[in-house]
Amino acid sequence: MMQAEDIEFATEWSERALQLMADNGVPPAPDNYSIWFRYASGRLPELNQEIDGRIASALPIDIDTTISLQKKYFAEDKLTDVTLNTGTRLNTRSTRSSRSSKSRSATQRPSGPPFAKPAKD
Repeated sequence: MMQAEDIEFATEWSERALQLMADNGVPPAPDNYSIWFRYASGRLPELNQEIDGRIASALPIDIDTTISLQKKYFAEDKLTDVTLNTGTRLNTRSTRSSRSSKSRSATQRPSGPPFAKPAKD
């Protein structure tokens, strides 16, 4: 559940996003809105840097640019690739760790019997 402060921030970001879209002639469609809402929130620094660079260079941030940004930062394929790559890296690390543990346990055999015999009464 959102806290009152979260709602306040989201409202500010939403209003700013809609104003930025209007200023740049971008229709308030969901895909466009997601780019500008994230920009207004400042929570995706790479996106902000790219948009800020375009603004500083007086390059347009029109519908074509928004589509390009959507593909670059939010495309399902990109998210899928990130998820798969992360899974592969984790699996590789896990395999290495497992091999390392097996190797250590094979070379570090304890002296004496592995289990103590139960005491007889």
